[in-house]
Amino acid sequence: MKGQERWDVHPLKPGDHIRVKYQNFYHHGLYEGDGMVIHFAGPDMRQLLEPEVVQVRRDSLDTFSMDRHIEVRCYSLRERLQRRPVEKILSAARKSLGEKGYDILYNNCEHFVNRCVFGKAFSSQIDEMRKMIPED
Repeated sequence: MKGQERWDVHPLKPGDHIRVKYQNFYHHGLYEGDGMVIHFAGPDMRQLLEPEVVQVRRDSLDTFSMDRHIEVRCYSLRERLQRRPVEKILSAARKSLGEKGYDILYNNCEHFVNRCVFGKAFSSQIDEMRKMIPED
C-alpha cells in the first residue's frame, strides 16, 4: 500500500477514495454516491486544528470539495487485491459517522479513508512529511 500513489480525474463511483488540495495538504474522503462524501472533518476546514469539533461526517460533494479540483485514487493491482469490497468500505465509513479522536499525525482524514478501504490506518502524506524531518 506504500509506494508511488497515482491520482486521476474521472467520474466518481461509490467507494472511491477522493481528495482535494487545501493550502499545503490534501483533504481525503470516501465518495458514498448520490453526491455525498464521508470524511473526517470539522464543520469548516479552518477547524482541523480544533479536534473537539472534528468528527467523521457526511457532507455534500460541494461542501467537501470547497470548489476545488477533486482527484480519485487509482490503485495498483496489489492494492486492488487488498482493497475491501465497496459494500464493506461504505459500511465501515457509515459505522464511523460521529466518531471523534482526530489527530493530524495519527488519526487524520487519510488515516480514516485507508482504514475503511484496507482495514489499516495509514497516511502517505504524513509519512512523506516525516521523511523531510531530519533525525537526531
